[in-house]
Amino acid sequence: MDSTVPNCTSIGESFLFGGSGGEKESVKEVGKNDSNNGDREFVSGSGKVVRLRKRVNSSVENYGGSLWREDETYGININALLDKIESESASNGHHQDEEASNLHDNELWVEKWRPRRFIDLVGNEKTNRRVLRWLRQWSPAVFQESLPQPLYENEFDPLQRPAKRILLLHGPPGIGKTSVAHVIAKQAGYTVAEINASDERGGWQVRDKILNTLFNHTFNQSPVCLVADEIDGTLESGFIKVLIDVVNSDARATRKMGVPKKGKKNRDKLLLRPIIAVCNNLYAPALEKLKPLCEIVPFKRPSDFSLNERLDTICRVEGVKIHSKSLKDLIDLSQGDVRNCVNNLQFWATGTSSQASSSSMDTDPMGKDFSSSWYGLVNSIFQRDPHRESRDQLSSLSQQIELNGNYDRIVQGCHSIFPRVKYSDNGVIKPSRIADWLYFHDLMNKSLYQHNGELMRYCAAVPLQFAHMFGDIANKEDIQVKNSQYEFNELRKFTMDITNCIAHQTLKRSPAVQTFTSRQSLIFETLPYLDSMISADVSKCKNLKVKQAIYDNLAELLNFYQLNVVARNHDSLEGKKILSIDPPLDQIVLLDNKRKQEVLSKRPGSLNFLLAKFEENKARKRHVDQTMEKREREDEVRVKRSKTAMASGNTVDFFKTQYGINEPNKLDTEVPISKHQEDEIRTWVRYKEGFSDAVRKNVAWSSLWS
Repeated sequence: MDSTVPNCTSIGESFLFGGSGGEKESVKEVGKNDSNNGDREFVSGSGKVVRLRKRVNSSVENYGGSLWREDETYGININALLDKIESESASNGHHQDEEASNLHDNELWVEKWRPRRFIDLVGNEKTNRRVLRWLRQWSPAVFQESLPQPLYENEFDPLQRPAKRILLLHGPPGIGKTSVAHVIAKQAGYTVAEINASDERGGWQVRDKILNTLFNHTFNQSPVCLVADEIDGTLESGFIKVLIDVVNSDARATRKMGVPKKGKKNRDKLLLRPIIAVCNNLYAPALEKLKPLCEIVPFKRPSDFSLNERLDTICRVEGVKIHSKSLKDLIDLSQGDVRNCVNNLQFWATGTSSQASSSSMDTDPMGKDFSSSWYGLVNSIFQRDPHRESRDQLSSLSQQIELNGNYDRIVQGCHSIFPRVKYSDNGVIKPSRIADWLYFHDLMNKSLYQHNGELMRYCAAVPLQFAHMFGDIANKEDIQVKNSQYEFNELRKFTMDITNCIAHQTLKRSPAVQTFTSRQSLIFETLPYLDSMISADVSKCKNLKVKQAIYDNLAELLNFYQLNVVARNHDSLEGKKILSIDPPLDQIVLLDNKRKQEVLSKRPGSLNFLLAKFEENKARKRHVDQTMEKREREDEVRVKRSKTAMASGNTVDFFKTQYGINEPNKLDTEVPISKHQEDEIRTWVRYKEGFSDAVRKNVAWSSLWS
């Protein structure tokens, strides 16, 4: 091949006008092939030489000398490939774990350790099972699932739903009522729709929101369970009224289930979804009309053992080193509030992590924070160290007590546990001496409210007297200090809630009593006598008339104070229902344990007769109302027919009715018609009324003959 580059004159000439060998010759001149490396060169129209290299398959070259060609199986080494994938996934997973750890560090432990399953709930095991049992009673209506016969009570409901359509949970804040409702609803197979009733004041938006949640289909496959939180903070005419209307509509629809529909569209709907309401104050005035429609379940603070076990699990998983004594102090400080315990634990664990890492001498990083708590001080007062002098111990205790400054609680704690500690005494000399010091503490504490606050510093001497008299080396274990002030405040709040509820109901019925009734007079004068009358044993009375009169008076008395006889569960009876008075008067006025036991043993028998009397009065009133309504309806029909008869009669009949002209005398042989037969015989008279002055003028009989 000629490898010379053609001149410019031959490049511009076309082979079409040349000889027959022009095409082959032109190709030889334009393209040149390099046999060594496979490259090709071309000359463009401008005379520029272009070199094109052959593309090399890099994958083939890389794997040309690899192991898979030398392997006997002539395939890819799958083990090496799997090792490579695992190493890459491990590196990616380590990177994701670092990102997740950074996210978890900023996550609140309250949300992280929120219970997800039924077994994750803390405390109140019996109450939790009762809530789950109530939700399970909805399974035949919601999931079309058959339940064993002992699981539900026969309340004559065709859909086998519970008798009370709403479950009302009440108790102190922070003990996990809303969390229990969410967890148990999800455990039973429901999708939780939560509405905060305190934010939803009223209006058509609230009604539409509730009705859409209960009666409309959702995109989720599981049915909806409505959870209404903080229902005691709403208005009676708003959220609660909607719930009452829903339950009443369900009652009417249940009664009409076997009746065919007539005319207008039936607006009453069956309630096929459970409703759980949560409140803090059961005796709020807004819940007065809703409580009779609800299954009321009380919640109490979880036990210290279960709460301590859960906090210990959190510390072990989160890597927090804390002494068991500090956990007990944390529980006492939070007063059983689960959320408060977890929040404080995270706060202190985050704040003391740097101190714990820098100081290797402290085995308990949180001990410094709790060293000045009054719970620890009370126990340290009675514990004497044999390796230290008494003067040094009293000096250290004095500094800690003065730094704490909570003298009243420290003295209350010492007074509550000193009978249980070990000390040496001949007779009761030391308790009699400490009584004088307690009187001294009361005087010094009272001086704060008498403009002598400088005397408060002498209150620190009273705990030192406890340490001097009752401190002993045998007191090694800590004694749990009951927070009597907290228990007293909770009991006082419960008592005042019941008293306010009774006062509100009484004044609502008889406003004139407000001038002569106060909360104090109700507690000390009225309610004890009322409870004594209710608990009177009438079974020994043989005279039936006297017994009936007693029950009539008791029924009127309960009706005046708006007290009801209801069946409710009791903790000591393993879920068995007994009759009791609502609101519970016995929890206010009864202080003797023997009389408290009679509430469970003797009182249900007398309340049975009262309940029968109530039902009898309701039936009598219902019969009277139905009779009066029937008479009013008959009177309306009679008046309407008389007007129709007067409007459609003739002139003669009109004058007969005006002047009272009787019908002709009937024969004696005719059988007299009874009053019942006269009512059944109807006479229709048609009369067209005209206008005449003679008709409208009164004419006396004497004026015609004058």
